[in-house]
Amino acid sequence: MPRSFLLDTYDYNGNLTQDLNKGITNISYNVLSLSQVVTFSNGNTITYLYTADGRKLRTVHVTNGTATITDYCGNVIYENGSQKLMLTEEGYVDLVNSNTYYYYLKDHQGNNRVVINGSGTVMETNHYYPFGGVFSTSTNVQPYKYNGKELDTKNSLNWYDYGARHYDAALGRFMTQDRFAEKYSDLSPYQYGANSPVCNVDVNGDSLTLVGKMEDLNAVVATLNMGLGGFYTTSVSDNGKVFISSVNGVNVDEMSSNQKAYYKLLDNIISGTDGMTTINVENGSSVIIGDVNTSTIDIGDIQALGNGPDLNQESALLHETVEQYGVQVKGKSAVRAHLDASGAERLVTGSYIDPFNRPIENGHMLVPVLSSTGEKIRTIIVPIDRNGNVTGIKR
Repeated sequence: MPRSFLLDTYDYNGNLTQDLNKGITNISYNVLSLSQVVTFSNGNTITYLYTADGRKLRTVHVTNGTATITDYCGNVIYENGSQKLMLTEEGYVDLVNSNTYYYYLKDHQGNNRVVINGSGTVMETNHYYPFGGVFSTSTNVQPYKYNGKELDTKNSLNWYDYGARHYDAALGRFMTQDRFAEKYSDLSPYQYGANSPVCNVDVNGDSLTLVGKMEDLNAVVATLNMGLGGFYTTSVSDNGKVFISSVNGVNVDEMSSNQKAYYKLLDNIISGTDGMTTINVENGSSVIIGDVNTSTIDIGDIQALGNGPDLNQESALLHETVEQYGVQVKGKSAVRAHLDASGAERLVTGSYIDPFNRPIENGHMLVPVLSSTGEKIRTIIVPIDRNGNVTGIKR
């Protein structure tokens, strides 16, 4: 029978089914372990509707017999059939009151600290405990708070919606298990941010893990951040989980097409729900740049490529990451994953490296650079020492 711990009860999949502290007598789930119906002891209910891939479409709150229906249509939110909010990168538009624009001022973790209107008037301020509980707020004009996630306070639920799971900031725990719990045997499957919320966030992430010395892992995220151009930033936790978040005060509309492509490709891997990519990070190994067969990259080799219009450290690292993702998560052959990674290079640089013609002659790798149409532009010479380490680049 299901396990019970004091006032909480869990089903065989590890999903919370009862929380008497909140007056919740039953929580039912769909096949994706997403909350479907939350039933309270006073007869109130919350019902959720999702797409087949788990994206939330509707929430129905029944309070004292009165239903409030919230529909999520892309970035537009409806309440009881009428447009209410339109979410934007910088804040939201109030569609009820004369299409008024409001803007978020965020901290380094993406928490919405201040809401201002178009004239700069402060409409809301929020202060948070480390795990996301709101301990002080001036007024409550909108529901997106900690990590920019929606806080549901109706029926005194007080859960954040993280998409794949609901989160209770009072406990610092999710209500269902981490889908990659087996990857982190030293952590609770319900933990938030590796139990270090000041350093880590679970905004998007946990689908890319780096293994190696911390100094080398930091070098990886520093190189990824070069490709993101300061508009987004990656970070790595002590257990190697990689996270990606937006940078406060930066207008992402100013990103170049190459930077947008870099972010989209990288975020798909870091924030994806289809599986875990694990990369072994070394520095000074015999691996030349990367080896998909051993899931290894040499960050020293990658950084030695420096900066340039085509073959450079950030595009090379993206290539290796996309390639590892293709093999480990998508189950593609090494050849197919290699071709896809070359396509990723083409998106972020406008050119790509010949995926199959890279001869090594007299201690040098000859790397043909091809245009987006496949025509040879130039050949880059990459010196390699006797230990298999890249020592520089000759353009």
